[in-house]
Amino acid sequence: MHPAAVSAFFSEFGDLMKVAELPSVVKNPEKQSPYGRQLLEGQKIEEEHKDTVGWLKDNPEAPPKAAYRSIAADHLDEDKKYYTHLKEMEDKYKKTAAVMRGRFA
Repeated sequence: MHPAAVSAFFSEFGDLMKVAELPSVVKNPEKQSPYGRQLLEGQKIEEEHKDTVGWLKDNPEAPPKAAYRSIAADHLDEDKKYYTHLKEMEDKYKKTAAVMRGRFA
């Protein structure tokens, strides 16, 4: 991701984020990730947002909320109830995790 896009995207959270402040796993993707294969799979999936990233690169002064809205629209293009399904999946995961923690406590 272009440094200006990173700065624009994260500026809402305080001082502008500099590339040097990015997690090492992002700055050095060739190094082994503590997330294992999941990071590579996630990266492939999240490439669906390449148009948004490109737009941010071309419009570094764009408000971060415009990027968030664009990413939300990308997901809704995939599934009109994406966020309903995401919440249901997360709720199911939390319930399962709570049960499992209880079993192994």
